[in-house]
Order: sequence, then C-alpha cells, then structure tokens
Amino acid sequence: MFQGNDPAMPTGSVTDTAASTPRAWMELLRVPHWSKNAIVFPAVLLAGHAREVAVWVRAGWVFAAFCLAASAVYILNDYFDRDADRQHPAKSRRPLVARRVGVRAALWMACVLASASVGVALCGGAPVAMGVGAYLLLNLAYDVWLKHIPAVDVCCVATGFVLRLGALFAPLLFTPRHLWVLASTFCLCGFVGFCKRGAELAVVRAQALEMSPRRSLDGYTSRLFPALPAAVGGFCVGVYGMGMWVVPGGWRLLLTLPFVAYALWRFGRASLQGRRDDQVDHIRSDGYLLGAGGVWLALWIWIGMG
Repeated sequence: MFQGNDPAMPTGSVTDTAASTPRAWMELLRVPHWSKNAIVFPAVLLAGHAREVAVWVRAGWVFAAFCLAASAVYILNDYFDRDADRQHPAKSRRPLVARRVGVRAALWMACVLASASVGVALCGGAPVAMGVGAYLLLNLAYDVWLKHIPAVDVCCVATGFVLRLGALFAPLLFTPRHLWVLASTFCLCGFVGFCKRGAELAVVRAQALEMSPRRSLDGYTSRLFPALPAAVGGFCVGVYGMGMWVVPGGWRLLLTLPFVAYALWRFGRASLQGRRDDQVDHIRSDGYLLGAGGVWLALWIWIGMG
C-alpha cells in the first residue's frame, strides 16, 4: 500500500519543524487556483454590465477578496484531510501532509487570510463582505460535516461559486438574466464537482487505499459514473440554452451553445478517464478546452457588445 510519509510518525501530530519554503507556501495557498475566482469577470459580460465601470471595479474587489478567502479555505481543507491524504498518491505530497509547512504556522496563516479577505471585501461594499463571510462559514461547515454527505458535498462547492457572483450582483436589482447566470454557474460547478468525485473514486479503487479522502465517496458507486456527470452536464447545457430567452439578441448567442457542450464533454471525458486529477491543471494544459473557451468568449463579446 502507498504511504506518503513515515507511518511510525503519529498522523495527528502537530509539528513546526518543517523547513517552510516560499514554494511550499505557494503550493499550500494553491495560488494557481486563484484563477477560479476569475469567473466573476465573464459573469459581468453575461449579466449585461459590460459598459458599467462600477461593476467591473466591484468584480475586481470580489476577485481579490475571494482569492484570499479561498486560500484560507484550502489550508483548512488540507488540515482536516491530512490523515486521509497520506494514503493518496498525489495528495500525500501536499505541504501540510508532507510536513513541508508546520501545522501551527498554516493555521495562523489561514486566520490571517480569512481576516484579510473580509477587509478587502469591505472595500467593495458590505454585500461583498457578506458574501465572503458566508463563503467562509459555508466552508467551515463543509470541512467539519457537509463534505462527508454524498451530493451535498458537490452542492456546497457549487454554492461557493454562486456566492462569488451573489457578492458581485447583490447591490444590483436582480433580473431574470442575473438568475440565469447564477443557475448556469451552479450547474456548471456541479458538473465539474461530480467529475472530480468520479476521478477521486477511480483513484481510491485503483490504489486500494485504506482510507478514502472523504467519507462521501462511500456513497458514490461506479454505476453512477459517467451517468451522473452526463446527466448534470446535459442539464447544464439545457439551462444555458434556455437562458438565451432572457438575453437581448439571444437567438444569435445560441451560436455559443455548441462550444459549451463540447467543452463539458471534453472535460468530463478526460476527468472520468483519470487523465487529470487537478481541474485547473487540466484546463490549462488542454488546448482544445482553451480554444473552445476562447471562441465562446469572443462570440459573447462580438454579439453581446455589438
């Protein structure tokens, strides 16, 4: 069986003897994953606020605040999962698990980042700060309890992205178009989440791990994959397509639908075949996915702002 560290060392021990390096801290904070928070910028375009400078400025504050908050959450995730992650072929190399960063130092950093995220959010307004606060509380509940409940775990992750957009749109008068953007985001993130669970389940079974990364995996079976992601992905495409009815010139924006469907299909296929364990690395290294996303964005700019 795979062991990421010396099994003789107590798995719950707290040590600060690790020689923390800038690279280890960068890995712990998962800086490349800050790109996920950039979802707020295309949301400005989709919601019809492309010409409103104030909304773009608020999107910048939301992006910055959630980058800090997300890093705090990543630290807590690694802290709570560190015993199970020692059994995982890839996650065992994470800084907390491999003891390249001390536990006390990491927890202090999480507190500092969480506080800083609220402070930065206040610069964008009270609704942004409330969104960040709700995100932090949701993820605390997720780490302690909710991530162990099948389907609920994925819904929590998707809700985290909805909170990002809710913080962005909260000062505005909600319209059907805003609700469509929120619904599409929830479905998209749910699809990605179920693909990730399918990939994690495949790793657990292939490695015959003694401890699953999370108990919720025990509620998923191989019979659910790829049927479950396919169903959620199809629903996501349907929600996105129906949203064209609430967007001016929506019939032309239907031209973007094939690129959405293709991107979901390609991402889901690669994830469930176990080609990539990290979604950000997956997207960043797949030229076809990047190409589909680029064409989608170009069509939105051309049609939506034309």
